[in-house]
Amino acid sequence: MKQAILQVFPPKKDSQGSITHKESQALSNISGKAKDSLKRIEGFEQLGDYAWLCPLETGLHAISEIVCLADLGGLSYRVAFMDNELQWMTYDKNEVNS
Repeated sequence: MKQAILQVFPPKKDSQGSITHKESQALSNISGKAKDSLKRIEGFEQLGDYAWLCPLETGLHAISEIVCLADLGGLSYRVAFMDNELQWMTYDKNEVNS
């Protein structure tokens, strides 16, 4: 299954520690769209703050919506496309001590 990793970069804060209303609204809308996608798209996973793993077959529309929201808010982002499913090697520190 083909997948993509999408990462949106939060804007840099100004000298008062603030971001613009437009940027704040974009981040809020992106978070809402991602939360919805996490619930309804199998294989859509959050990797970190504003970073997601998404199956292209079922989640391409969600990726495009998040990218549009980032564009509208003036936020930077990047997308990495993978031809094969990402293979995770899991390490659980709790199992080592057992």
